[in-house]
Amino acid sequence: MNLLITRHDKIGDFVVTLPLLKAIKEQYPNTRLTALVSKINFDFAKKIDFIDDVILFDKDNLTKTKKEIRSKKFDASISAYIDTDVGKLLFLSRIKKRVAPATKLAQLFFNKRVTQRRSQVLKTEWQYNMDLALAIFPDLKLDFTKPLLEIDSQKEKRVVF
Repeated sequence: MNLLITRHDKIGDFVVTLPLLKAIKEQYPNTRLTALVSKINFDFAKKIDFIDDVILFDKDNLTKTKKEIRSKKFDASISAYIDTDVGKLLFLSRIKKRVAPATKLAQLFFNKRVTQRRSQVLKTEWQYNMDLALAIFPDLKLDFTKPLLEIDSQKEKRVVF
């Protein structure tokens, strides 16, 4: 399966989507995972070993983003966060199965909607994201190996204040 996972907002929001990506990759290793991310997350996402490819959500050039998505011929998409722009983009990219939370008007662009009551805080954010994958992978276990990410502190530059 060729799968697109979208989370095109802030760094922390993208990070809570990583368990979803890692669980799918570990449990369905033949799935090709591509992440659609904002500019702030683009370089970070490219360094994550369980993400096969990364597409920039270019809010200033949605036509270019749509062409890149369409060229990858995705079988399905899972959107952890939706707005009208990403909804239209995925619809116009002809992705056959589009999964998203049933939370906003933009849900109309998706054909698999998952009702979630995130405001009730019955689960953590990453667990709600994992629930979205069940629409495509009904046998997915909400589990992944830890640590989620390994950071080589020798390679990282540190600034001390």
